[in-house]
Amino acid sequence: YIPKSWFIKSDILSNLLIRHGFIATNQGFSIDQCRYIMHFLDNLPREFYRKLWEQLDCFVETNKSTKRYAIRSSGVLEDGKKSSFAGIYKSYLNQRKVSNMTNAVIDCWYNSFSFSVENYARIHKISHVFPCNILIQEMMPSKCGGVLFKSDSQYYISANYGLAMSVVEGNYTVDFYIVKGNNIPVSYTHLR
Repeated sequence: YIPKSWFIKSDILSNLLIRHGFIATNQGFSIDQCRYIMHFLDNLPREFYRKLWEQLDCFVETNKSTKRYAIRSSGVLEDGKKSSFAGIYKSYLNQRKVSNMTNAVIDCWYNSFSFSVENYARIHKISHVFPCNILIQEMMPSKCGGVLFKSDSQYYISANYGLAMSVVEGNYTVDFYIVKGNNIPVSYTHLR
């Protein structure tokens, strides 16, 4: 089952930042601006916050059958060939109040420019970053969750009972499978 999903484009924040004097190129925002952008987001204009809140309120009202949401980042740099920002960005699970959802969206954007992102970019000689897109997903009841990676014709699956956050955080013992092509798992390891 694939949860219902919605998308907030990063252009919304990029356009706001540009209107307030931040400089962007087709490569994104210079990492030298990260701390200033974080400060700006700490003091976000009230009219922008209110408009975002109103749009999310309308969204929740329109989707009454969905009881809870996951607010997740979807960054351009999350899964690169030479570096991966995965794990640096934020996710917020089990959200249902519009104010919490609004704050979660802003916090995901904030983390697009966090000290962790800035430092990681400098280490990998990346000079520009983008605000992340926001993925809003229906929370669905699950008995287990996991993470899947693909390399060539092999799939690597880490799974655990409960939400996938237990796999992502790395604080729990999880099951690990390797699947070649469309075959059943060829190896299994219980990780510690």
